[in-house]
Amino acid sequence: MILYVELWNARQTWLDMSEEERAAYMKEVEPAIEETTTWGLELVGWSVVNQKGHHDAGYRYLSVWKIPDEETVQKLEATVEQAGWHRYFEQVNAWGSLAGPDEVIGDMIQTGA
Repeated sequence: MILYVELWNARQTWLDMSEEERAAYMKEVEPAIEETTTWGLELVGWSVVNQKGHHDAGYRYLSVWKIPDEETVQKLEATVEQAGWHRYFEQVNAWGSLAGPDEVIGDMIQTGA
């Protein structure tokens, strides 16, 4: 199982659109978002990021997914790209095998990273 995190901000192209144009685009991509649920992904949730913390990541939005395998990660990323999402949003992703604290802390200690 893979833990997958998306962080994004609106680009100027999105900000320049009217609310009606934004709503029309989101309505257009809605079927693609809904289709992902048939691939065995689990959407943990979307959020507007609380930007009050000391170590704010600098992104307004985030989503977290549990994804069964790397092939499905690639399929999700291709779908997002095909939907034209990156024309409107600057996005970064982070993902890796779902692990517990002991495994991650062990890696931190062992690799020094």
